[in-house]
Amino acid sequence: MSTHYTTEPPPTASATLHTTFGPIHIALFANQTPLTCKNFLQHCLDNYYAGTIFHRIVPDFIVQGGDPTGTGSGGTSIYEYPEFEYDSEARDPNEKVVLRDELHSRLRFNRRGLVGMAKSEDGTYGSQFFITLANTERELNGQCTLFGRVEGDSIYNVLKIAEAERMEGTERPVYPVKVVSCEVGELGPFAGKLKKRETIATAPAAAAEEKPAAKKKKKAKGGKTLLSFGGDEGDEDVPVRPAKPKFNPTLVVDAGIPTADDAQKKTSAEAKQQTRKPSPP
Repeated sequence: MSTHYTTEPPPTASATLHTTFGPIHIALFANQTPLTCKNFLQHCLDNYYAGTIFHRIVPDFIVQGGDPTGTGSGGTSIYEYPEFEYDSEARDPNEKVVLRDELHSRLRFNRRGLVGMAKSEDGTYGSQFFITLANTERELNGQCTLFGRVEGDSIYNVLKIAEAERMEGTERPVYPVKVVSCEVGELGPFAGKLKKRETIATAPAAAAEEKPAAKKKKKAKGGKTLLSFGGDEGDEDVPVRPAKPKFNPTLVVDAGIPTADDAQKKTSAEAKQQTRKPSPP
C-alpha cells in the first residue's frame, strides 16, 4: 500500500466518523478536491452525518452512507445553503456553486479504503459518500470524485460494516451500522474559514417554497415536500432538506453494478466477474 501512497498527493485535512462498529479515520485530499472536501468537512462540523446509516453494501465493491433519510435518495451539499452559494475555489467565483466532479490524475480507485462521492442522476453531488472494498478502477475512475482515504486500522471497521447481513435480494443491511458522531481533525486549507453552524439556514429551494405560506392550501402542500430532522415545519432553526429524491440509490449512474437478484442467478465465479463490469462510456 506504500507504493500507492508515493503516487498519491499528500492529504491535507482529516475527519473521523465514529460509528457503532468503531471509528473510521479519513484523510482528505483537500488541495486536489477543495469543493468536495469543504462540503464533507462542513457536514462533519455540523454533525450532519450523526444518526445516518450505511444503507448500502455491495460485497467486494463499496459500502455507502451519508444520507440523512437513510433511503439512498436524500442529502444535500452545503452549496445549497445561502452562506455557501459562492466560493472562491469554484471555476467561476461569480456563479453559484453546483458540486460536480473534481477529478485528479493522481487520485485513482486502485484499492480498498478510498472515499468517493455518490453521484446523482443529474451528475451532481450532495452528502452521500462511499468507501471502496477493493480495486475499482475499471468501474469508478473518471466517474466519481475521490476525495479521501481511510487511515490505519480503522479500515477493519469498514470491512466489518461490509460483512453485515443483507436483506434478501437487496443491497440493504438487515441491521445497518450507524454514525454516532463526527470529529474534524485537521482543516488544512480551510483553517479559519470553516466553523460549526449553530443554526443551519434553510436551503434556497426550501425557502422559496415557504414564501406562499399566506395561502393555506399552498402552505399545506409545501409542508409535504420538505424533510427535516425534527420539530415543527415552521421552525426556522431546524435544518430543512428537499424531499425530492436526488440520489440514485444504485450509487453511480451507469456504473453497471449488478443487483443481488442477478447475483443469485449466476455461479459464484460469474457473479464475481459481473461486479467488475467496466463502466459504459
